[in-house]
Amino acid sequence: MSYYSMWVMKPFPGKTKDAQKAISAMCKHWKRHGAEEAIGANLFGAAYGHISLMVKFENMESYGKANDKLVKDTKVQKTLSDGEKCGDVVRQTLARSFTK
Repeated sequence: MSYYSMWVMKPFPGKTKDAQKAISAMCKHWKRHGAEEAIGANLFGAAYGHISLMVKFENMESYGKANDKLVKDTKVQKTLSDGEKCGDVVRQTLARSFTK
């Protein structure tokens, strides 16, 4: 089983590239702090125009430990501050896989 956390961001008009840059930076931060995978993606369908950050962990304990480190990281705080200037996070979801 794997655990995932996903954030969905709606970029402000004209700020999609900046939002993608912020999400790409956050992917690097998550990987540096222990994520097995961290992926930025453009969304389509009902969420067209939104972008997403998805991180994968072996279990919730490893997710929690990585999140604790992330919150204390000043580089992460700067990236989050920059990200707030280019869009709004409209959804955050945690998931546990049940298939392989």
